[in-house]
Amino acid sequence: KEQQTRQQQNNQQQSQQQQNTTENTNTPPLPPSGEEYITDTGMDVVFVRTAQGFFIQTASFKQKSDADNAAKKINGNGKEVSVKEADLGAKGTYFRVRIGTFKTKEEATEFAKKMN
Repeated sequence: KEQQTRQQQNNQQQSQQQQNTTENTNTPPLPPSGEEYITDTGMDVVFVRTAQGFFIQTASFKQKSDADNAAKKINGNGKEVSVKEADLGAKGTYFRVRIGTFKTKEEATEFAKKMN
């Protein structure tokens, strides 16, 4: 019984810590797609927020080969450059060129500024 009580106390503490963490951040939950897109027209990039962190999306193509070629031309300066497939329903499938991940949008923005 004592062990069960300790486990319940631990569970309550963990629940409270998670609640505090959620309350201390102003970050809204991700949409059902798991990705939030933040367009920066001045820098001509899209920042993508995911559960893993932030990405810089530099381009989007209908043809995978075009996305692969664009990705090869990007110097990620130590960050991974990848191509992500996106099914847009009636619009078809697109292939998005991304750099990242970054811990924060600010970190991604600073990186994007150096690219331009």
